[in-house]
Amino acid sequence: MDFDAFDDITGLVGDPKTIDQALTRFRETTRLLSSQAPRMIEEYPDQWVALYDSEVQASGDSMEEVLRQVDRKELPRKHVIVRFIARNPRTMIL
Repeated sequence: MDFDAFDDITGLVGDPKTIDQALTRFRETTRLLSSQAPRMIEEYPDQWVALYDSEVQASGDSMEEVLRQVDRKELPRKHVIVRFIARNPRTMIL
């Protein structure tokens, strides 16, 4: 691959170091969501939550309410995980 092609790709997807950092933060946040599921159900039953940088940044009864909080905090929506925390999650048998 020539350097011009690498520059073109980097221009489209971004700096590799920045991408790696963002993916690491995302992975840590999703890991928290999985590992802390019982605590989340206890703390946020039947609510929407927004997680960013491994912390719950917003919670509420509707996704719209949570997204308004995210916007007020000026968090980047594309890096925020929004999830409904069901008190009694459904089990799907496939």
